[in-house]
This record gives sequence, C-alpha cells and structure tokens, in this order.
Amino acid sequence: MRFTLKYRGEDLKSSGNSDGRIREKQILRGRFHTQVKNIWENHNSLRHISRKELQEPTKVADRFEVARPIQGGLAGILFRHKVHNSWFVPMITGPMEAYCHLALRVGRPTKPGQIVFGGGDLDGRLKTLFDSLAIPKNEEQVKVGDCTQEEYLCLLSDDSLITGLSRLSGELHRH
Repeated sequence: MRFTLKYRGEDLKSSGNSDGRIREKQILRGRFHTQVKNIWENHNSLRHISRKELQEPTKVADRFEVARPIQGGLAGILFRHKVHNSWFVPMITGPMEAYCHLALRVGRPTKPGQIVFGGGDLDGRLKTLFDSLAIPKNEEQVKVGDCTQEEYLCLLSDDSLITGLSRLSGELHRH
C-alpha cells in the first residue's frame, strides 16, 4: 500500500528536551488522524472493519500483542489501545509483520544540499515525527488534556515498524 501523509505547519521540534515534546507529538497525531481516517475509510480491506469492535492488545515488554491464534482475518491483527479517555487505533501493527518505509519531502525553502531548513537537531526532529506517527504506549506519553478526541487513527502501533527512510528531491531552494 502506498499513500501520502502531509504536514503543514511550524518546524518540527526536536524531542531532545526534558518533556520529550509530548504536546507537539499529540498535536501532530491529531493532524495525521484525519488523513489516516480517510485512507482507512477508502481502503477496500479496512473500510469494512468496525474500529469499535477491535480487540485491546496485551503489552509484552515494550510492544503490543494480539490474542493468538489470530482469528478474523485483518481485524484479528488490528487493535485499539485506550490512553486516558481516547482510543488510539494503528493502521499498521507489529502482528501484521508489515513494515513502513517513509519518504520525506521537504516542501519549504532550503539551501542547496541542506536536508532540513534551519539549524537544530535533525535526529531529534525525526524522533518527534516518528513518535507522532505511532500510538502512545502509555499514559505518560500523552497529557490528559491533550486527548481531545474520542479516537485517534495513527499510522503505526510502534515507531520500530519504520524500517526505511529516504529523502525525496523536489524541495524549494533559497539562493
């Protein structure tokens, strides 16, 4: 499956400070939710699955697992995870044994050869992005007041499912 998620807004902030950019990550989840929901509702295999009937996973070490043996086709490897008062539903889960390759396009002015506009910690900015594409694993990863929706559809159950990253050309250059 191939699709595009877009982010338009302020610069991604590095997750390297003491709070790990918890609020910024949840804001990004909210922005990606609408796009992932559109994919979910228009994909032949996903649109017939009732998200409210999905199982809740068990946590094994630092990952989510579903009931075994897996039954119910695709719905058997999907799940929803409750954090505070919101349900987080990933579209790609570890039990699927599917992985994610991200291709990033910087759509704003950069100097020729520069990966990201401005200075800063590139790996910290990418960590913020990767974390926002995944569901939070526990209540410490989301502030209760930042969960403003009943449901958040996310791309991934865990950012460890990102197995590839590339940079696409096509950014705007400053001279």
